[in-house]
Amino acid sequence: MSADIISVLDKQVVVCEGSMGTMLASHSVSVRNDAEAAITHPETVLHIHRRFAEAGADLLLSHTRGANASVLRAAGLMAEASAIWSEAMRLCRNAAGRDGFVGLTLGPCGQQVGPGGDVSPQEARVDFRQQLETMLGQGADLVVADGFDSMIELQAATEAIRQLDTSIPVAVGLRFCPLTGRTRDGIDAAGCARRLSQMDVQVAGVSGGEPGAQETALRALAQCTVAHRLAYPDLGVAQGATLPTQEAEHVGECAARLICDGARIVGFGGGCTPEHVRQVVRAARAMA
Repeated sequence: MSADIISVLDKQVVVCEGSMGTMLASHSVSVRNDAEAAITHPETVLHIHRRFAEAGADLLLSHTRGANASVLRAAGLMAEASAIWSEAMRLCRNAAGRDGFVGLTLGPCGQQVGPGGDVSPQEARVDFRQQLETMLGQGADLVVADGFDSMIELQAATEAIRQLDTSIPVAVGLRFCPLTGRTRDGIDAAGCARRLSQMDVQVAGVSGGEPGAQETALRALAQCTVAHRLAYPDLGVAQGATLPTQEAEHVGECAARLICDGARIVGFGGGCTPEHVRQVVRAARAMA
């Protein structure tokens, strides 16, 4: 897209597409990893992206958060990794067209990173780089480092991004433990805000968890000096299920509260369908 997404965020809320996993299940697609569908069922993936775009989503996601090299290796998919990453980007960019934004999604490695963990930050950085080397340069408007519950691992991910591209905007979505309100390495939202202020990222926020918990975390991140906020909660629906369309209005109300708490990129996973995205779009535009 010709417009810079950060400039757009200065003027309006950007709405994300919903749950690829939920939509794949509704099409009876069975894969070892959701991202694998990009090579096994490309027409279905493209159709789903387009449905979200038609519902008004401004930002389509490559849905490769769960396709870190270490995750694919554990699933026996490493031989197909490059094809999965490349095709996921191609399909997403195709569906977004000239007027939509594309987010390259980068997720955790699925193992504990750091002192006493299974993987060192250096090893994690190598895995992140491997994925990014294939995906960067294929039409992404920003990188979304999504679903990280460790600041140590998030630091490794952002360092890998900046080693390869110093200019692409980066959005990060943190996960906090619902019981403690802290990351896996024991840092609360206020502490994360201080660390994020020192990182080369342009959007910082919360992903996963219930909308109510996200509202609390977003307010705690208010002291972060990063320019914009992201909110991408789950709807609390098991993969493969969908919420009744009559509940879509409630999703719009949740989106409105997240926007009031500062979210500039907003969307829902875990059950979010195109009908729910339409309600999020209505809420966002009504508050413009």
